[in-house]
Amino acid sequence: MRFYCEDKILRIKAGEVVFLPQGKAHAFNCTSPVVRTLILVQATGADPVGLDKYFLAMGEPARDMSLPRDAITYAADDPERATRIAALHGIRILSPRETELELPQYPGFGIPVR
Repeated sequence: MRFYCEDKILRIKAGEVVFLPQGKAHAFNCTSPVVRTLILVQATGADPVGLDKYFLAMGEPARDMSLPRDAITYAADDPERATRIAALHGIRILSPRETELELPQYPGFGIPVR
């Protein structure tokens, strides 16, 4: 995977970890045809951030322990809905133009990265 945050491009291989600071614009690309596991760890405390609540609002319960074959992501389903729900939880999803300005090294939406 490749992560973009501030002026940095982080190339992450299997078994590696990346830390992205809270409140900083970031994006990522999967550079492998198969991503086996992606684990997100959310820190909480006296004043937890809204990412957990956003994931709960955007997700749906698993029907069983198998991976869905034709899952639809929020980007393909309804990006405006995802942006509205994110805002309710204090999260700002950047528009393509905002991403271009804040993360100029990010190759863009829908462009395969090798």
